[in-house]
Amino acid sequence: MLWWIGALHFGVVGSMDDLRELKLDAGPLSTVDWSGLKQALFWPVLAYGLAVILQGAAMLMYPRAVWLRGVTNLAIGGGLLAICAWVWTASPLAAAIQVDSVTGFLIRMRDGFRDGPPVPLAPVITIILACVAFSALLRIVRGLVQLLAPAPAVEGAAVG
Repeated sequence: MLWWIGALHFGVVGSMDDLRELKLDAGPLSTVDWSGLKQALFWPVLAYGLAVILQGAAMLMYPRAVWLRGVTNLAIGGGLLAICAWVWTASPLAAAIQVDSVTGFLIRMRDGFRDGPPVPLAPVITIILACVAFSALLRIVRGLVQLLAPAPAVEGAAVG
C-alpha cells in the first residue's frame, strides 16, 4: 500500500525506457494511462485485501463455521472476478489486453512468446489477468462447495 500511495519507491521501472532495458516491449501499453489505472484500482484492491484479512480473522474466531468460510469465499471470489472483468472490458488496459476467444488467447500467447526477448508486455498482462480470473472462479466454486456440502462431524460432539 505504501508503494500505491507513493510513499515507497522501488526504483525498478520508472519509464518505458526502463522496460526496454528489462527486455520488455510495451507495445500498445505505452499509451495506457497508468496513473489513472492505479487510481481506479486503489479502492477495489484495498477492499479485496481487507476482505482476505477479515476472512482470516473470522476463521480464527470461528474455525468450525464452514458456512462462514463459504460465504466469504463467494464474496471474495466474486469481488476479484468483478475487478478482473472491469480490467478486461472497461479499464485503460482493455484495448491492449482483451482477446475475443480462447483461440485468440492462444494465438496471442504463441505470437507473444515465440521470438523471445524483448517480450511484448501485453500478452504477459493478458495471461496474468486470465490466471487471476481463474483463481477467482476456483474461490467461488470452493465457496459453493463449502455452503452446499455437509459440515464434517466433530469427534466427541453430542448429536441431537
